[in-house]
Amino acid sequence: MRRVGLMLLGALVAVACSSETAQLPPIQDIDSEFGGFKKEVADPQEIVEQELCTTVWSKTLQTGGSISHPAVWGKSDQILVASGQKLYALEDAGKIAWTWPDDDADWDWPGGTGVAPPWELYTPALGREFYPIFGTNAGYVISVDKNARARFAIKVEGNVSGARAISGTSDSKDEKRILLVTDLGAIYVVKDENQSIVWSWTGDQKLQYPREGSQPLVGPAALYAVESMLVLAYDRLLCFELATGKVRWEFVIDVEENKEATSNAIMDIEGNVYFVAGEDRTASEYARSYVFKVPPGGPDAGVETYLLTEAQTRVVSLSQGQQKTLLAGTNNAGLFSFDLPTKTTYWNYVASEQNFEMVAQPIQGADGLVYFGAARHWLHVVNSTGDYQWHDRLDTPDDDLGAILWPSSPILLANGLAIFHNGNRVHAVHCTDAGPADLAWPRFGANNHNTGNISDKLTEATPE
Repeated sequence: MRRVGLMLLGALVAVACSSETAQLPPIQDIDSEFGGFKKEVADPQEIVEQELCTTVWSKTLQTGGSISHPAVWGKSDQILVASGQKLYALEDAGKIAWTWPDDDADWDWPGGTGVAPPWELYTPALGREFYPIFGTNAGYVISVDKNARARFAIKVEGNVSGARAISGTSDSKDEKRILLVTDLGAIYVVKDENQSIVWSWTGDQKLQYPREGSQPLVGPAALYAVESMLVLAYDRLLCFELATGKVRWEFVIDVEENKEATSNAIMDIEGNVYFVAGEDRTASEYARSYVFKVPPGGPDAGVETYLLTEAQTRVVSLSQGQQKTLLAGTNNAGLFSFDLPTKTTYWNYVASEQNFEMVAQPIQGADGLVYFGAARHWLHVVNSTGDYQWHDRLDTPDDDLGAILWPSSPILLANGLAIFHNGNRVHAVHCTDAGPADLAWPRFGANNHNTGNISDKLTEATPE
């Protein structure tokens, strides 16, 4: 199996209940080169702008970086955004409540220079007492408290461009643990309370083919017999016993058939793990893409594989949609909606705007609207059948089309306000008053806290 360029590919990647108003199209109507409806927008100059969506506020941050997904902190809906060298806390109307490390008088970067090195900060996840925990491209995992003061900085083997997963439920008093995978393939489980390492895979134990920007998943004991950690590499999906680091099972992707994982992994309410793998790679794209479904019991319990598309593309992001669908973003073919019961691609939304590429993990509202960001600088909203509803093109300095405002998975608040983070831009967009659909894995990290854990969903679904 070819492995040339995997690290570059990884750097580019990171991205049920039914609805009365969202109806999938009849299966007999499916017809396009992508295996489903192809929803192509006309030239932007010819579009009569609809008034469905309004930008409520927008904020240009001092620093910008690559893909970093926002998070919601606390009941006040304060928005946390890691961008470039800074972590920003945004309040209503985009007002900056604080910036780390600027507002941390006691913090000194490792090395004692007192000057911020050219680090980049990545996706925050909310850990113990909902304290933000984020990685860096300098081999550190950092956490800050509600006053923008650093709680700790843990040195690890490799950069941490992906997000951490957090074990336990948000309302539990049990000890929280931080789960992380570095870009070099080192794996760590750390106690949040005292930052001691529970176990790790480092040195020669590291993953051979890690995916940059990836996030581990938490498999709750209610679904996995014991609390587990799931890690997706290019060539396999590993399931660890969270308490000990023992490998419970592993599913090896068909390396002999030249397949490799290209998207992030997500989990449904029954504990099944889904991801997309590409087959027959040419440069940065694949001749075919497949959806894999791995049950909590691993390969011995039966792995299912479905053809997503035979288009020359690379699927880079995955999230759950309504009506038992998956929403898959690509590097060149827009957004796919894949129906699990029929194993069929229902529609494929492709915008014809210049440089429309790298679709981050979408999120679907309770009314069926789907929100997503795309490089180089686009915000998009489509309906439940893939029809265009609204878009916005984010200008770059001097209207430089070569600049890339890397997109992230949007946040959809309960009042229907969608938060987009692209590069150094944060936009709040209102289309309807409908909040997010009630799904196990509606966006990156499973929830607005980016914990990679559906335990909260399971807790909410359990009768008192």
